[in-house]
Amino acid sequence: MGASLYSRIVLIVVCALSVAGCSSSSDESYSSESKTIEDINWIKTCEADYNSSDCDEAILKMIQKQEDVSLYAVMEPYDDPEKTAACLEDPNSNVCGGTRILSKHQMTDLTCEPVEAFGFGYFCYAKLILWNKGNVPIDDFIEASIYDNEGRKFAADVNGNFNFGLSDIKFSDSFKIDLNPGKFEFVHFGFSIPSKDTVFTSLVVGGYDSSFDIPLCLKTRGIEYDKNKIKIFENSRLLNSCTFNWDKFAYESRSVA
Repeated sequence: MGASLYSRIVLIVVCALSVAGCSSSSDESYSSESKTIEDINWIKTCEADYNSSDCDEAILKMIQKQEDVSLYAVMEPYDDPEKTAACLEDPNSNVCGGTRILSKHQMTDLTCEPVEAFGFGYFCYAKLILWNKGNVPIDDFIEASIYDNEGRKFAADVNGNFNFGLSDIKFSDSFKIDLNPGKFEFVHFGFSIPSKDTVFTSLVVGGYDSSFDIPLCLKTRGIEYDKNKIKIFENSRLLNSCTFNWDKFAYESRSVA
């Protein structure tokens, strides 16, 4: 199935955008005059291959250069099964077929659509890795909220165990997190929203002592999906569906591939 979440757990810090473009949070905390080697390397590396571990590492170095934070939130990006080694070698093989099935049932990015199991209406959902990248333990209750391009806040409000894909998954409005430095934990958040067409610009996770802002980007590349029925938001810093304009110091949407 390509580099799966369990075989390539690397830091992906996510950034934000609207349909017309993106705006970052920590990226805008310093001026474009302070562009560093880490910034340049991040852009070159992620634009070359947004789904590579080199891109993830370049993002991490860029973020660490900007600010000192302990709690990181990671969202697994979609990995096209047709581009995996198994499917490139033999698209008709059983291994490739299995890869397609697993990929179809893997939770990636932030997806917004009707979810019958959650109830009536529209929902967004995501699997996150909460990772302690600091030097001291994190002992906290972590909640999550998403924000749209009008500044409205939607708190995680899906609670319970649901059959999702190939397994039962626990969703909660908060999780007790006890992480030593370098350790991580998987959590699932779900948000009821007014419409699938709502444009989300950031996902914020945090508790009493820890917080992290995960800006979002409307996904336009890497996967074909019916945008009239579903919306997917990804990590803008992957520079897959966005580019970074240093003159304007802002993210800009790429055209649909």
